[in-house]
Amino acid sequence: MRPPPLRDLEPVIMAEDHSIRARLNRRTGARPSCVVIPAGDATMEITPSFINMITNGYTFSGASNENPHEHLRQFVSICDTMKSPTVSDDAIRLQMFSFSLIGNASNWFQNLTPCSITTWAKLEKTFLDKYFPPAKAMKRQ
Repeated sequence: MRPPPLRDLEPVIMAEDHSIRARLNRRTGARPSCVVIPAGDATMEITPSFINMITNGYTFSGASNENPHEHLRQFVSICDTMKSPTVSDDAIRLQMFSFSLIGNASNWFQNLTPCSITTWAKLEKTFLDKYFPPAKAMKRQ
């Protein structure tokens, strides 16, 4: 049996870009992410072992007995083990933060204004404004 002539073959559609930057900046059929990876930063390959370090290390659900400052400290500590000459610390943290959230905190993060988080400092402030608001800080004094 002979193969069909080339003119009878369907065109091959190339796979879409499935990089982390593409997934964070454009989700198919879902609300766009609040995170925008800084321009000029290369994307990095996120390995399952790195995701496991985050998800098994210290997740945050937003429960009242959780300490958001401690969560950020632990999260940054884990991210600091992942270094890349072409990816900034900010970009690594921005790319990985959603993996550290579960439950209500994850839902809150997914519903932030699309493309509103462009720096790690902005993400930290937004997170602490939600989970350690000024009124809560005043009560501790």
